[in-house]
Amino acid sequence: RMAHAESVDLSGSVFGALLAEVEAADDKRALITAFLDAQESFPIIEDDGLVHFVYHGEATDLALAGDMIGSRQEVPMRRVEGTDLFHRSMHLLPDARLSYVFIVDYEEKLDSRNPNQHLSTAYGHDMEMIFQPEGAIRMSLVAMPGWKEPTHIAEAPEERRGTLESHEVQSTALGSAVKLAVYLPAAYDAADAERRYPVAYVYGGTQAQQLGKMVNTLDNLTGDTVEPILVAFVDAPLPPFQMGKYGDILADDVVAFVDQNFRTRAERESRASVGVGFPGYGALFAGFTRGETFGKVGAISPTMLDSMRSPLEAVVPQADETPIQIYLDWAHYDLRNPHENWDTAVILEDFSGFLRERGYEPSGGAAPEGAGWIGHRSRTDDLLETLFPAE
Repeated sequence: RMAHAESVDLSGSVFGALLAEVEAADDKRALITAFLDAQESFPIIEDDGLVHFVYHGEATDLALAGDMIGSRQEVPMRRVEGTDLFHRSMHLLPDARLSYVFIVDYEEKLDSRNPNQHLSTAYGHDMEMIFQPEGAIRMSLVAMPGWKEPTHIAEAPEERRGTLESHEVQSTALGSAVKLAVYLPAAYDAADAERRYPVAYVYGGTQAQQLGKMVNTLDNLTGDTVEPILVAFVDAPLPPFQMGKYGDILADDVVAFVDQNFRTRAERESRASVGVGFPGYGALFAGFTRGETFGKVGAISPTMLDSMRSPLEAVVPQADETPIQIYLDWAHYDLRNPHENWDTAVILEDFSGFLRERGYEPSGGAAPEGAGWIGHRSRTDDLLETLFPAE
């Protein structure tokens, strides 16, 4: 972990020099105003990755919360004596992009000097974790100089766009209908009517489309870095303790429907069980419990607490018995609470090591992002290019 909650030595920094100058100045306000007006962007980022979060305004109690600190956590900001300038400094990874918010007199506030913001899909009030859009708060975004805007989530030119078909599949395992949106690449209806396609089954399909912009990613990458594939966006919400059912829903009901109704390659090596965020746990569970159906498994920052690890590890076969291609990643600043002693990134890194002990060679690893879809969707290209690389 990079420094976040602990104190940072400001000696030798530009901001440290300002604080020393302000301390000795008679007109502190003018000095602060001139310095802030001279800044091109906020937070203030120095060359060595030192980041200064600053709040200038009347307040009694000021705190900073965000990806770099954790869930249900905040750290106090320091008031420059005799002024209304508050600050907190920390080192961040040179290519990180993170969400943050000020807690001003116990109320969340955006950084008014920073126009970059979004509606979080990871945190609600009091930095509580959320898994549904309800209760989400707007948060400011800090992007370090080495961070690059993902181009694959932008809307693709019309000639590259695939199509989506909506379906409902009756599920014996679920006892009700499963909603399905099947993505067909632009080439699907072309002259080669004999061509058959691999399929990615994406659990949590509506979020993957709306929040993850995965259709844009498919449109942009298909035929260049990703081979033409079908994608079945599946919505069959199940709580974690029923994840065993999810593999049956997919393998027994959804896969059968897709194979019957579309030109698929009906073999395990051409099928992937995929999930992002909370649904990633279900995708892993489905892939490992139904290895006769799926030869590929992909998960981006799957939500997995310690109590969820043992049930999943119990169903992972040996690689020499059931070879599976695996993509598994997580965010360096993923969901965590240091005071409660849990950290998603640590759990997933340990689980990746467990997979290696089983004989697998998972791709992926840590990404310099925070929690939620704002970071998840930056890596959907990596997942697709790994599991379905263009020939």
